[in-house]
Formats: sequence, structure tokens, C-alpha cells
Amino acid sequence: MADELSLNNEDGTPINLMVGLSWDPNEEKFGNLDNSIKAHNLDLSCAILSESMQVKDLITPDDPKRDMYKEQIFHAGDNLSGGSDFEDEEIRVNFDRLPDDVSALAFIVSANNKVKFEHVKNGECAFNNAQTLQPFLTVSLNDIPGPHRVVGIVKKTSSGWALQKAEVDVRALDAYIIEQALGEVTA
Repeated sequence: MADELSLNNEDGTPINLMVGLSWDPNEEKFGNLDNSIKAHNLDLSCAILSESMQVKDLITPDDPKRDMYKEQIFHAGDNLSGGSDFEDEEIRVNFDRLPDDVSALAFIVSANNKVKFEHVKNGECAFNNAQTLQPFLTVSLNDIPGPHRVVGIVKKTSSGWALQKAEVDVRALDAYIIEQALGEVTA
């Protein structure tokens, strides 16, 4: 995996993270008719991982678990079409409020409606400072071959939290499948 990017302030306190998924609907031309918009449904999910990289829980747009995680990990909700002025889907993480047994978070992008990422216009997943919106890392979605990919992993380190870009394809949003795929690259 890539180098680690620190998610800590100079005083060692963690920086709150906002992971945003954005994309634009594609314009399609039907014969001589005017262009129409073809919406795509992309999703952003977060796997909560133990120290041994076992999936403790999975937060998805369909099951954001807001009552369970309150202000620790907040999924803003599902966007079915893209094209918002800001992020189409986002997850915010407050590291100070995470339980001690959470050792890592894996962020996964998914393409629904049988669309391929290569056909999605301006698709990207950005990891930003939640207060300043300064980017730590932006990942283009153009070259993802399958329906699901882990694009970033945030791990607890001895000095706080660190972000690594990831390119881990998974066949399904399933705890066992995610663990197997992560085990192959983190072993």
C-alpha cells in the first residue's frame, strides 16, 4: 500500500475526517433528440475494523447506523443520482469519540445499477480535513474494474491516526469478503 498520511494536528490530537464521494450524471444523446441525463447510483461505505483487521461493523447508505454511532461515524445518506454542488455522499469521522477497540476504518466505493466506474463522469473520492476541507487525498474512480473497491484505509498508530490510499477490489459488501481482500494486502 501507499505511504501513510498523518491525520493528526501538530499537538498530536486527531483531525476530524470527511470522506466525500462525488460524481456527475452523464449526458446521453438519443438519435436527434436533445441530450438527457443518465443518473448513476454510486455508494460510499465504511468498514469498522478491529486490530486483527476483522470487520466489526459495516456502515452503508442503506444502513447508516446513526443511532449506534451517533457522532463517531456519520453517514450523511444515500444519493441516487450524483451531480450535487458539493459531495454526493459523505462520511464524517470524529476520532476522539471512536471506541478504543476500533483500530482501522476501510472506505469502500460501490457502483450500483450495473454501471461501470469507467463510464461515470468526474467520479472521485476525497479524504478531507472536516473543519478546513483541505484534502489529504483524492482518488479517481475511472480505473476501478469491479463493483466495489476499498479506496482508503485509516489506521490507528502509536502517534494517532494515519491514512493510506488503497486499491483493494472486493466482490461484495460482505464482512467475510472484505476481510479476505484486506488480508491479502495487509499481511
